[in-house]
Amino acid sequence: MEGADIMLLLRDKEELVLKILEIARRQNSFIKNKGFEEVIKLDRDKAAALSGLKAVEDRILKIKPIDEESLKLAENTVKNINLLFNDLINLEKENDSLISAHRESVSGGYIESYKKMSGMGL
Repeated sequence: MEGADIMLLLRDKEELVLKILEIARRQNSFIKNKGFEEVIKLDRDKAAALSGLKAVEDRILKIKPIDEESLKLAENTVKNINLLFNDLINLEKENDSLISAHRESVSGGYIESYKKMSGMGL
């Protein structure tokens, strides 16, 4: 029974990682189109999915070691989950970079305006 339990939990984990990845992809699209309000709204969904992921992870850690056959099945699912995490990490890095670039652009514009208004832009 432990093997079946771990596989169900790993599938749940995989689905949640896919959900977070999809949210991050949507955020990426909104960031590129300067839809920052939507990015913030999606962050709430991402936080809820991440909370669910943590709960599944806690349940996985409580399961005792499983039989060899179940372990092999679990390893394939874990490899897939790890690949999804790599995709998610890379996408989140891109999102962070895009937001940082936007923030610097906006701040830089303000700084230039302040310099001009203070006479430093001469």
